[in-house]
Amino acid sequence: MLPRERQFRILELVNQRLSCSVNELSEELSVSVDTIRRDLKQLESKQMIQRTHGGAMRRPGVLLDPTVDQRTNIMLDEKRAIGAKAASLVADNEAIFIDAGTTTWQMAKQLTANDVIVITNAVNILQTVIANPRIDTIIVTGGQFRQGIYSLVGPETEEQLQRYRVDKLFLGVSGVSLDFGLTCPNRIEAQVKMKMIEAARQVILLVDHSKFDKVSLVSIAPVSRVDLIITDWNIRPELQRSLESAGVRVLVADPLK
Repeated sequence: MLPRERQFRILELVNQRLSCSVNELSEELSVSVDTIRRDLKQLESKQMIQRTHGGAMRRPGVLLDPTVDQRTNIMLDEKRAIGAKAASLVADNEAIFIDAGTTTWQMAKQLTANDVIVITNAVNILQTVIANPRIDTIIVTGGQFRQGIYSLVGPETEEQLQRYRVDKLFLGVSGVSLDFGLTCPNRIEAQVKMKMIEAARQVILLVDHSKFDKVSLVSIAPVSRVDLIITDWNIRPELQRSLESAGVRVLVADPLK
C-alpha cells in the first residue's frame, strides 16, 4: 500500500470510529507503529485529524453535511461567479449532467445555451431549469430523496445514470485535496457522483476556494480524474500551480459586475 493510500485509510478509520490508537492502526494496516506515527503527524500538519496521546481523533467538522439552505449564502458571490463561468462553457445541443450542490445550482440558473439536454439528480436544480425555455430536454433521475440536501440518491439513481453518456459533467464536492482527491461526507452521495464521472466525456469540478485542502469522510475519485476545475479568484497561486502540475486545468472566475 502506498503512503498516500495508507494515510487515506487512516483518515477513513479515524472518521468512522471517532478515534483510533496507534496500536489499532498499526495492526489494522499491517505496518509498524513508527510508520503510523509519521502518518498521523503528516495528517495533523494538513489539519485532517487531531492527534492525541497514543493515537488520533476526528477533527471537528470533517463529517458535516449541511443542508442546501445552510450553504446557499456561504461564498455566494464566489458561487455565482463560478456558476456563470461554468454556464458559459455549455454549447448548444450538448447533453450535460448537473450534480446536486449549491455551486452547481448557481450554474443552472445562468444557462444560456440553446437546445441543451440536462440530466440532474437535484430537485432544486430541476425546478430552476424547468423555467428555462432554451433547454430542450430535462431528465431527472429516480431514487431516494435526501431531505434538506434536495438530491436523489441510491441504487435506482445509479442504475439510471449508467444508461447515459453526456458531453460534460458539472460536479460539486465537499473537499478537494491533492493527496486524497475528491471527497464528500455521505457514502450514498459519493456513489452517485462516481457514476456521473464514469458516464461523462468531460468532468468539470465547480468549487470555491474554501473547499481546497479539505477532506471529508468518503472518497469519490482522485483529482487526476477531473479535466477542469472552475474556482474563484481567492485560490492560492501556489495551489493553482500544484494542480496544473498534476495535469488538471484550472479556470479562475472573476467577480461578477
